[in-house]
Amino acid sequence: MYTEVQTAVTFLAKLFHSKSSSAAVTPEKLAAFQQALVERMLEHYKGHWDPQRPCRGNAFRALCILNGCVEPVISDAVRVAGLKLADLSFPPELVLWVDPHCVSYRIGDFGQVVTVWENRAVLDSEAVEIPHFFKANHRTRSPSFSRAQSQTPPPAQSQQQQQSQSPPPPMSQHYQYQKAVMAN
Repeated sequence: MYTEVQTAVTFLAKLFHSKSSSAAVTPEKLAAFQQALVERMLEHYKGHWDPQRPCRGNAFRALCILNGCVEPVISDAVRVAGLKLADLSFPPELVLWVDPHCVSYRIGDFGQVVTVWENRAVLDSEAVEIPHFFKANHRTRSPSFSRAQSQTPPPAQSQQQQQSQSPPPPMSQHYQYQKAVMAN
């Protein structure tokens, strides 16, 4: 657990420091923030860490910054380090997942999930229980895919198959369908 937490904290510290223009963010205060955040995350994750089932407790371990609302674990570490939330430049939306054997993040509501660190040997082993939709051959967007895999062209279709496919419905119909589904 310590490796994953330390990796996540280092990532956050670099992100906040690189975007911060405040003179209040000194290297000493940044180090104090990192130490305080590691301590708080380790305490927060006790009882919510299962290396054999890394997806269990995933939402509990997610650190979120949404519309200026900062996770209490982060804001407490900022306060203990002698900083103010205004001193650090947070992205408007950030989710950082700290899971056994994997640390990943997403910036923005529709951003791509990016892996900061993963222990691929453990995740690929049979000793770890991972739902099929998280495994590499079932993911549609995975930062662990190589660039060549993600750009593999679809199989060629015959002219007859191409002609038999109807064009997709206009977006207005899609939104009407979504509203109908949400209403039910």
